[in-house]
Amino acid sequence: MLPDQQWDTVVIHKRPTGQKATGEKAATVARQKGEAVTTERKFGAGTNKQHGLSDLRKIEMETEELKVKTVSHDLSQRIIQGRVAKGWKQQDLARAICEKIQVVQEYETGRAIPNQALIGKMERSLGCKLR
Repeated sequence: MLPDQQWDTVVIHKRPTGQKATGEKAATVARQKGEAVTTERKFGAGTNKQHGLSDLRKIEMETEELKVKTVSHDLSQRIIQGRVAKGWKQQDLARAICEKIQVVQEYETGRAIPNQALIGKMERSLGCKLR
């Protein structure tokens, strides 16, 4: 054995934290000891609610209708004309721009939300100006 080595047993105890005791059992023990016990009920405790009733009331009272800007009729007609001029089906155009066929269908029916990058891809693949 070396002289600087210590082989004594060391016991480390965790310090108690300053947290309040919670729960029914802790409240009962405190009452039995004669200590003052206060209980607090949190709003919406135990539920999955994240907002109060005032937010719901604001939403219900709102009368403004939101309209999403969709592809114009003119743009959809230009896409169709460009596709037909090349002799392509919707599937061919979708494959050329690396998109699903549903995307091309939405643009041609006017239900799609305009995406400038996608319109640019269509312009390059069809070889015509759409904007």
